[in-house]
Amino acid sequence: MPLLLDFANNSIKINVRTSKKARRLRLVSGINGVEAIVPLDYRAEELQSFVSSRKDWIIKTSRYYSRLKERCGGIEPDTIYFLGSKYHFHVVKDKKTSAVVSEAMKVITFHMADRRRYKEEMQEWYKEQIGKVIAERLPLLAGRLNMKFGKVSIKSQKSRWASC
Repeated sequence: MPLLLDFANNSIKINVRTSKKARRLRLVSGINGVEAIVPLDYRAEELQSFVSSRKDWIIKTSRYYSRLKERCGGIEPDTIYFLGSKYHFHVVKDKKTSAVVSEAMKVITFHMADRRRYKEEMQEWYKEQIGKVIAERLPLLAGRLNMKFGKVSIKSQKSRWASC
């Protein structure tokens, strides 16, 4: 059930999502819009007063993300950002998993044995690439800041932050 917030001849649509894990009302703003995450036993009046108390923040973040969306050209299907540039990507069925980056054509071609797993394979490829970038830059930063580091690991966190 969407909720509309009216201001200065404009309105912002706020998507309302109920969650079993939510203990209190929460607002999330992103490039896809504003979302209110509410517990199962919330009251509509409580949500309305919460949203109106956060009206300035909602307007500010909505403007920020709309400008960001305009600057990036919106969200296009089959497009990813890699090292600060926008690339189109293609998924090709092949026996061996690999990725080919074409700087000139701004295309990344992913060769995969199972096309149904392309999202997982792309995430693994991203992790490998960011690992290379971090391995290259981290010793320079550590030397500059007079710090030592042991091991760096890149993970896809499954748990909620600070939920313990």
